[in-house]
Amino acid sequence: MEMRNFILHRDILSVEVTIDKKDYIIGVQWKTPEKPYGE
Repeated sequence: MEMRNFILHRDILSVEVTIDKKDYIIGVQWKTPEKPYGE
């Protein structure tokens, strides 16, 4: 697996991935954690 072109736009991360010679674009959306966290 090869990962490239990480693009972060506000709360969406998009990544281009090659798996078994096939190209994919994966988008991930998340919420920013609220404090306190992991203290």
